Amino acid sequence: MASFPCASCSAEVRPRQQALQCDICDQWQHRTCDSGVSQTDYRRMVRGELEKQWYCVKCKFKSRLSPSL
Repeated sequence: MASFPCASCSAEVRPRQQALQCDICDQWQHRTCDSGVSQTDYRRMVRGELEKQWYCVKCKFKSRLSPSL
């Protein structure tokens, strides 16, 4: 079974945890690790009621340094 470390805290992202996958690097991050996504919005995204591009903390940081992202 594959292991997916959180982009923010490095702890494993487990199957039943609320997590998001970065639209740039495909890395996973717990919703509660400074994702900026509320539980309500997360649930709407899972149900397909809300489309939202989301970037992990690493890619957000890189985009601040390089406006081309």
